[in-house]
Amino acid sequence: MGVTKEHIFKNIRVYWLAFVVYWGIVLFGYDTGIAGGVVHNPYFQSHFGLEGQKRIDDVSSNVVSVLQAGAFFGSLASAPISAKIGRKPTLFIFTLIFLVGAILTTVAGGSNGLAEIYAGRVISGLGIGAISAVSPAFVSECAPKEVRGRITGCFQIMVAVGVMISYFINYGVGINIPTGPRVWRIPFGFQMVPAGIMALGLLTIKESPRWLASKGRREEAIRTLAYLRKQDVTSKDVVEEMFEIQAAIEEERQAREGLGWKEAFLGKGNLIRFVIAFVIFLLQQWAGQNSVGYYAPQIFAAIGYTGQKNSLLASGIYGVVKVVATTIFIFFGVETLGRKLSLFISAMGMGILFYIIGAILKTHPPPPVVAGQPPLNPPAASKAMAGLLYIYVCFYSMGWESYLRPKDEV
Repeated sequence: MGVTKEHIFKNIRVYWLAFVVYWGIVLFGYDTGIAGGVVHNPYFQSHFGLEGQKRIDDVSSNVVSVLQAGAFFGSLASAPISAKIGRKPTLFIFTLIFLVGAILTTVAGGSNGLAEIYAGRVISGLGIGAISAVSPAFVSECAPKEVRGRITGCFQIMVAVGVMISYFINYGVGINIPTGPRVWRIPFGFQMVPAGIMALGLLTIKESPRWLASKGRREEAIRTLAYLRKQDVTSKDVVEEMFEIQAAIEEERQAREGLGWKEAFLGKGNLIRFVIAFVIFLLQQWAGQNSVGYYAPQIFAAIGYTGQKNSLLASGIYGVVKVVATTIFIFFGVETLGRKLSLFISAMGMGILFYIIGAILKTHPPPPVVAGQPPLNPPAASKAMAGLLYIYVCFYSMGWESYLRPKDEV
């Protein structure tokens, strides 16, 4: 169903809620892309005594992995907490937790600088994990079904936007600030901008009407629903939607009654649903795109884009291509091709392109970097590999990104 101007103005408060909450998703994307460029900076390496490629690689992988570890536990903790106290308070609390981690990574320096960065990344990960888990549910519960799919589909676009911003922040720092603690304090400190916007914005929005109804607070739920729909509490549409919400809650409550872990996984039809969901998300993580996202500057340097300017600019272009491709395929491609075909084409395209890139890198390796000499312009083979990486992320956006977008009628 298309989104008309009438729908936009009618649901303007829902769009505002999504705008506020999705700053947390921009944070998720930003934290995904920022670490690789920071660790790749020569001054960062010299300041923290990173001598030798192995040491640099170890620190780079640690900075990435500790964020993921924190995000894992944050996402696990968010489910019972948001069910207990609500979506809005949960997001606010974990945004503050994230800000603590962002401050730690920003002020890091001296002999304990790396430890402070690691600790800050773990704490930031706790916040990011919870925010990325609660945000889509919060927006989905507040959005009307005619625009729900498109609004929640913006989740992946906001991730891509965050990654793109991180690449260009690193690029700007890399070419304008050659030395000094600002080479990591600006990229890490910028995290506090979207986090601050989100924290302040959360003070202007209301709790999920579905969560309120699940706690028996029906009067508050219907007032909130009427506010979001810009209608009176006695409006027929609001009353009918409230009945639908309550019926869905009651149906879920009855379906879960007496069920344990065994029934949840092995009950009729549940096992295949669990396997499909688990495998899709597992393969999405193993498809290689996350590695490119985390280590884009290093990857582009490895294929011949040596020097700060070349590798970071190539990474920035990669981020732009991802944003554009994700937007196109989420709003148009998946509706035309269908989800199953989109995912199949995506997986085949990504796999083939990786094999081609590997073959070119093996047969046409970039020239070695000579210390003390300016970086060479990327040779033709390097440009070809970069182009294939840009096409690769388009295939990723066609399948894995858009496949997980909920339908409008959910």
